[in-house]
Amino acid sequence: MKPFLATFVLFALVVPDAVQLETKYAPTEVRRTTFSSEVTTALVEMSMIQDGEEMPSMSGFEQEMDSSRSGAFVERTHKVDGHRRLAFEREYLNIRESTSMEMTNPMGNTPISNGHDADSQLNGIRVRFDLEEGEFVASFPEHEESEEHDEDLLEGLEAEQPWPLFLSENEVEVGDQWELTPDLIWRAIKLGGELSFEKEAGPMDEPSLEIDSIEFEGTITAKLAAVEDIDGSPHAEIALAFEIVAVQDLTELIANFEPPEDAPSEMMMPDFDSMITESAYSGEATLSWNIEAGAMRSFEMEYELEYVYMMEISVEMGPELMEIEQTMISEGEGTLSVTQEVESE
Repeated sequence: MKPFLATFVLFALVVPDAVQLETKYAPTEVRRTTFSSEVTTALVEMSMIQDGEEMPSMSGFEQEMDSSRSGAFVERTHKVDGHRRLAFEREYLNIRESTSMEMTNPMGNTPISNGHDADSQLNGIRVRFDLEEGEFVASFPEHEESEEHDEDLLEGLEAEQPWPLFLSENEVEVGDQWELTPDLIWRAIKLGGELSFEKEAGPMDEPSLEIDSIEFEGTITAKLAAVEDIDGSPHAEIALAFEIVAVQDLTELIANFEPPEDAPSEMMMPDFDSMITESAYSGEATLSWNIEAGAMRSFEMEYELEYVYMMEISVEMGPELMEIEQTMISEGEGTLSVTQEVESE
């Protein structure tokens, strides 16, 4: 057989026309996930309606926010059934969050700065996840019980990482496309769920809401862009394009808001009649999937975002009731970078 023909035949055997992308787990397997994200936003519009009349332009009111988050998860698999884990432990390492805000109020004298640098209270702790009746239940493993960790740290944790949900359920060839549910981008951005950062509650905190309480709209389109050899193993490169909106109704959450203990007694506290936020994300991402190992190798995402805050409040001014509707729109951009390594313990 001629050399070029032999090479062609070998290539055809090694690289199939279609591939099945799936997750694989093995007992005693260890997966280390490292992540970092950055988000920058700036206020672009602010309006206020008082008792049905629009207030004068709020020009001159400026607000810029920067936030970042980074850390690592080390997961040790204990029990598997086919392509799904039944029990595993996750150790939280070096998880840190940083947020800063600069605000200029044309009616004030000086700019206002706020922010925090916070470590996760989960750092150095292992949490066990057991699959029970189709859902993972979080608990502290026996070797952690002596530490008397706060059970509240288990609230809001996301057990499963979203990467397998980006895969097609069917065999795919290079160039094939498939649609995904719009919540997956949110799950990637909020990787790990509520990570219990050490900080005092304040106006910059994000609400702690289960993902089931959020309404998602939009589309995510995935495409098998290529199958490449990386370090001797075939990897699928999946290109993602998305436009999604996440809507949160925070009315019940802020209805229980209490003023600070040191607030002056004459301070007037409004009644929060409603508060709704809409977060819109549009962008692109690339997921690299190790076909043989059945695991994510890397995930890189860049996106543009728009936050819309809509709030209705009422304030008693003596015998009169003042009703205010306020809308704030911020725009910005964000990045997310995630890598994963698989090894045996």
